Amino acid sequence: MASDAVGGAMLDATLALLPDSIVYERAAPPSENYAWVAREVCHLVKESEGVRGFLVCGTGIGMAITANRISGVRAAVCHDIYSVERSILSNDCQVLCMGARVIAPESAARLLQHWMTLTFQGDGPSAWKVGQIDA
Repeated sequence: MASDAVGGAMLDATLALLPDSIVYERAAPPSENYAWVAREVCHLVKESEGVRGFLVCGTGIGMAITANRISGVRAAVCHDIYSVERSILSNDCQVLCMGARVIAPESAARLLQHWMTLTFQGDGPSAWKVGQIDA
């Protein structure tokens, strides 16, 4: 989990609201360079089986664009429950991006906690579509 300088306070507030059952690590200190932060987290996600990433910047968009440039990583900007669910259930997303200027820490924590419970069904109707992403 990491943020740029704009998202630092929101990330800290969100993480403080998570239950102890969710284990996390700050992958990088807040930085002005959101692209560097996103790449650091995404390389960790790509190299580690079952690890997911959470990135925060002003809108979540810059982080998601950068994250999706890393081969084999799928990232989504989500600020509502439906998008959070579909990011995993339909797209096997490994990185959740949010905007500090878009969502309150309380809402972000609830969505992040729910996102962490979801599992992509590799034999479901979306499996072949996800396979086409990296083809």
